[in-house]
Amino acid sequence: AGGKTSLGGSSAESRGATEDTELGAAMGAAMASDQPLASDPASLASWVSAQREASRTKEKAAAAEAQVGSGGGGDGSSSAAGQEARVRERLLLIKSRVGKQRSRVAAWHENKPVWQWGGLKTSGLVNRSMYGVTVDEEGFVTDLMMGGVDLGPFDLTELGAVLSPRLRSLKLPDNPRVTGGMSPLVVACVSAVRKVHGVDQVDLSNCGPLVLEGASSVDHGLPLDKVYHVDLSGISSLEGDISALSDFVALKEIHLSPGVNDKNVARNSTVVGDIGALSSMAQLTRLDLSHCRHIGGDLASLSGMAQLARVDLWSCETMQGSLSSFEGMAGLSELTLARCIYVTGDLSSLEGLPLIKLDLRGCKLITGGLQNVASAGLRELNLRSCEFVTGNIAALTRCTDLEKLVLTKCGLVEGEMAPLVTSCEKLSELKFDRCPKVKKTAGQVLLAAFDMS
Repeated sequence: AGGKTSLGGSSAESRGATEDTELGAAMGAAMASDQPLASDPASLASWVSAQREASRTKEKAAAAEAQVGSGGGGDGSSSAAGQEARVRERLLLIKSRVGKQRSRVAAWHENKPVWQWGGLKTSGLVNRSMYGVTVDEEGFVTDLMMGGVDLGPFDLTELGAVLSPRLRSLKLPDNPRVTGGMSPLVVACVSAVRKVHGVDQVDLSNCGPLVLEGASSVDHGLPLDKVYHVDLSGISSLEGDISALSDFVALKEIHLSPGVNDKNVARNSTVVGDIGALSSMAQLTRLDLSHCRHIGGDLASLSGMAQLARVDLWSCETMQGSLSSFEGMAGLSELTLARCIYVTGDLSSLEGLPLIKLDLRGCKLITGGLQNVASAGLRELNLRSCEFVTGNIAALTRCTDLEKLVLTKCGLVEGEMAPLVTSCEKLSELKFDRCPKVKKTAGQVLLAAFDMS
């Protein structure tokens, strides 16, 4: 541990606040001077780390100068002691909020050396690998995995005093007393970890209310125009208004789907707001608000997002507008508006788009013909209960990559099924009950393998 940087004797909380203030000032100065910043969440995290390292270097030089001036030695022993003290401070802060004192956490005792604490791996202090917490050489937590330990009351903003800018995993499931504001700084941190290390490396499921917040002074100059990815999916307790994301003007992806419960049934999000709050995000390529049933507005708000490739608004039940909002989106490959019961428009607005997946189930006001969406690359088509859709099934024979077709309750669709089955050899799911005008007798043997319920 000799030779590690000493951060002095300030508390974890004040130290985190001081570092964030210095970091914000560095970011502000960099932006003012047009200094290149990160182009993605991964390099943004690295840039943040570099700013803190620069601050550490200055502090170390100042400490060394002070030590020389006082005639101190240079064996690094004081630095090692300072490092262990910082680790102890930060971990005891976490321990103080753990309600269920499990054996490993209970072993975190201020009168014991840190290397004797259970469930802990530290980089630079000791070389042991145990489940629980990993601390870097500066005493910051890089991995925090404490599910179901009754952690709290703990506001997420408090974690700023202990988490490293090189955070790799944050798993705090089943801790209902973990609450707090999801400020842009927290949102960017969580999203960067998921983008770099995987979606499953952040688990805040079944925590207490976590509320989306807009930008404020507490974000210390975070360059929001350099954050391109927001992923808060699977956080079932997420609350607030979607307008809080409007500060991220350069976003390319938004994921807010609340995920599924233990029985694999989709949860419903409590996030509210109008989709119009996102209208200025011209670079957006992916938008997933599935099961955010309290987010509404007009689809026209998306018409200026020419780069959209994947849109999922499943069960955004108050959403309104027309399919014409997607007309001319040359890169749109997936469109899901399932159960958006107030959406109108004609399928002709989607003609010519490179759609791979189209799910309009439950959109009972949609009109148009099958020929309008019969693109060669189409793999999934679900028009269940689109009662005013017309056309002949023969139009879909050109969709040779078709794997899933649901036309249940499309009473105006007509034609013979057998040619479709023989042309679309990749079909694995086919449903067309309550389609009285569809003839299936000639292809009965071919259709026997499909679920027609």
